[in-house]
Amino acid sequence: MEINLRLPTAVILPYRWRLQLHRLSLNLLNFFVFGAYPANRWLLRLVQPQRARLARAFDPAFYLAQFPTASGRARAARDPLLNYWLIGRRMGRWPNPGFDPDAYRQAKPYLPLQTNLFSHYLRELDSGRESLRAPSPSLAEGSGPVVLLLDHGRGGGSSRMLGIYKERLAREGWRVLAPLRVGKATPLFVFADHAGWRVFNILSEEAAFTSYVMAQGVRRMVVNHLVDLPEGAADWVASFAKKLGAPYEVLLHDYYLACPRIDLIASDGFYCGLASVERCQVCLAASSPQLALVDPAVWRGQSQSFLAGAARVIAPSRDLADRLNSAFPAAAIEVWEPEAEADVVRESNPPALAEDEPLRVVLIGALNWPKGLDVVTRLALTVQRRAAPIAITLIGPTEDPFPLRRAGVCVLGQYVESDLGGLIEAAQPHVIFSTAIWPETWSFTLTAALRTKAEIVAFDLGAIAMRLKRLGRGRLLPLALHTDSEALADALLAIRAELMESTPPKGPDLAL
Repeated sequence: MEINLRLPTAVILPYRWRLQLHRLSLNLLNFFVFGAYPANRWLLRLVQPQRARLARAFDPAFYLAQFPTASGRARAARDPLLNYWLIGRRMGRWPNPGFDPDAYRQAKPYLPLQTNLFSHYLRELDSGRESLRAPSPSLAEGSGPVVLLLDHGRGGGSSRMLGIYKERLAREGWRVLAPLRVGKATPLFVFADHAGWRVFNILSEEAAFTSYVMAQGVRRMVVNHLVDLPEGAADWVASFAKKLGAPYEVLLHDYYLACPRIDLIASDGFYCGLASVERCQVCLAASSPQLALVDPAVWRGQSQSFLAGAARVIAPSRDLADRLNSAFPAAAIEVWEPEAEADVVRESNPPALAEDEPLRVVLIGALNWPKGLDVVTRLALTVQRRAAPIAITLIGPTEDPFPLRRAGVCVLGQYVESDLGGLIEAAQPHVIFSTAIWPETWSFTLTAALRTKAEIVAFDLGAIAMRLKRLGRGRLLPLALHTDSEALADALLAIRAELMESTPPKGPDLAL
């Protein structure tokens, strides 16, 4: 049995309001069940049918280790399993070291958002549709030297780039030691070996973590990100590398070392141009009480020391390297592109377009504000109001699908990466529109778009624009147009008119 905390007003209220109401409901539930009062008997009765199934694979100590504060941990400790069932699973916490809810969701994108993923997994086990797999070893087999990879737990393109970099390291003869990062709240890392799971909080259990890593014979360390790590993480990396006697290198994927906002989208919703320290301070103060405490001068100074101490600093594009060099001129940033472009289509050749046919515009990948969620929403509303012959499809998920769907956008949702090519082919796009309003640092979805014959449209910003210019393909629009939905609709209609002109007229049917 499930408790559905989704509010009936979810379709009406703006996304940010719904998010705040969702958090408030969880906080109130947490307080009344685990704070001021003992767990209610009726709640215990509700969870009882699932309790035995969940308990067999639930790890209370590991679950409690994911709480960043002693007070929150103490409340949850009154009944960890009930806390997970009611609250923790909705916050992305793991029930045991071997079950990553985000990875399970990505592997089964068809599951409804409110699904209890852990319960679903256990039901699949009981029915035989899922097998109980042994943990994949964190250390690759072989006899070569060992390199430790520290990643964040957010997934996305950054982790994908790290996966490609792991393949490069393996080709060079390195054995890769790659623990899993658990969530965002605490610096927990999980290792899997022949003895089972090893879980370390790398700060509070630094001595044990260091001993374990040294016992693996690590001779090199790669740090993919410092996001979601406590203040002083950069100094910790340098100190830890010194203890190991191993150099560290840094993989860059965004702008976190220059600004904690990561994507350089300022508090007003616009790209800041990698602002000066003075402007950055004003922006952070307007963003949130937490970011208001950050001193950009100190932040960038720590980042400069972090980069200076690295044996190698790698960026996926020259565009990212040049932008970060403006903030860190002394950093020696090496460009390493994670994908080759040998198999891309060099010239656009979209499908033929009939006079009564809409222009099929496809967006690829997860859509949030920096990726252009507001741009697409306003464009779709303009298309709807003008009854323009444009059909927009999003191949991917979005944090707020309701306004898009109300405006006529077809939102396909999360997909399995191996299915992307087939989904694009089925959509038969005339145009693939990259709507990012931040300077993307590579874009794997652009690579997928470049393997099609569709016309590619993007704003003249970041690595996407750099790659399109290099290939001599696509149409780049001024970034200022991202706030002008009328002009964007006109630009798409102009492409439609060009395609209609290039489409041969249909001749008369020939009788057989």
